[in-house]
Amino acid sequence: MRWVCCLVGLALFAACSKDSGVAGSTIETENTVAMDVLFADGTPAARTKVFVRPDDYLAGAKSDEENLWNGETDDNGRLELKGFEAGSYVVEARGELEKAAYRLEFADTMSTEIQVTMKAAGSLKGVVNYDKSRLPVKVSVVGLDYVVETDSLGNFEFESLPEGNFDVVAFEYAKLKHCVAGKDGELECSTYDRVLNIASAPTVIKTKESDNIVIAYIPQPVKKDTVEKDTLPADTTPVYPHVMFEDFEDSTYGWYTAYSRYATGKLSADEAGFGREGLVAHFEYSNDSLYNWVLMGTGIAEEAIDFSEMDSIVFYARGNGDMMISLDKYQDSVFIKTWNHYDLDSLAESEENPWVRICVQPTDFFKADSSGGNMGWDAVKDSIVSINFFGGSRGSEFWIDDIEIFGVKGLLKEE
Repeated sequence: MRWVCCLVGLALFAACSKDSGVAGSTIETENTVAMDVLFADGTPAARTKVFVRPDDYLAGAKSDEENLWNGETDDNGRLELKGFEAGSYVVEARGELEKAAYRLEFADTMSTEIQVTMKAAGSLKGVVNYDKSRLPVKVSVVGLDYVVETDSLGNFEFESLPEGNFDVVAFEYAKLKHCVAGKDGELECSTYDRVLNIASAPTVIKTKESDNIVIAYIPQPVKKDTVEKDTLPADTTPVYPHVMFEDFEDSTYGWYTAYSRYATGKLSADEAGFGREGLVAHFEYSNDSLYNWVLMGTGIAEEAIDFSEMDSIVFYARGNGDMMISLDKYQDSVFIKTWNHYDLDSLAESEENPWVRICVQPTDFFKADSSGGNMGWDAVKDSIVSINFFGGSRGSEFWIDDIEIFGVKGLLKEE
């Protein structure tokens, strides 16, 4: 049993494309690309549609995307692209039978000319290897404005695509609930869709050829690191302090949730999934502001513990958006903290293997800045009373497993 310390105080896609100009851009930039579009026989492709999308664009999955541009060549097969924010884009020329895709890097200031020659369109067939009960799902070609839906078996087909190397992504929507407290104190809730990428696969689109690909959702096993304890007799050599602080196999007993007025949190035990076994902590939350906070936490022991010699805290995590870990000290009737921040989206190895092993050392904690009670490692290390995991303003859930603490003397987990 762990002693519990009570904590006190503390959009879907509606494209705004235009026939000319840049949708949603408010920044004036000085860049111009003069583009000549040709048919396969070398003649000018007059009055041909041209689409410009960011190179990470996922058709049907994003909202309020900036720099979506739809245009058309003039009678000489020429058009001008300008005013784009700096970044990587895919330019597609789309005729009735011929197409072309061109990857273009915009700088804040540039002036250049390019020539794009269209070829006969290719096609693509494939299957999404996924839980059949969750089919159909959507499939998009990254950087292009094409999206299809699978059938009930996961099969899909793009009948006409430009030639080139692309990533094909399968995704679905999850229904999430967001609640805020109204003036009368009652919760006002609304639901919204969140895009969840299932898996992706690279492919080569070839002219007049139909390729077959498999987008496989295959959980990968996660290797657990082990620490070799000293094998010499205990009478002669002390064992380096190492505690499996929480593996959640007895559920989330002893853990609490806390949140500010305009945030919510729900803690439960869940199957690990994605190659890990057993139970893990699953924390679902809503927190739409940097000034709100929501957390799951637990007390360290009956009395405060000296963490001054701590080597590290190691745990596994997966989820979306931001997550913070904090250690708390109770001082002058308030909790002061030291914490660090992690972006779970960027840390995940892949969508198929989202679990990441996080190792937190004393030097990783933020320097003291007093924001949210952050006083820095040196101010709290000698008297830790609780450990907390905060949900950030970007994200809605995370999973935590196998929290280990190294180098802290006197920290014993009571059975």
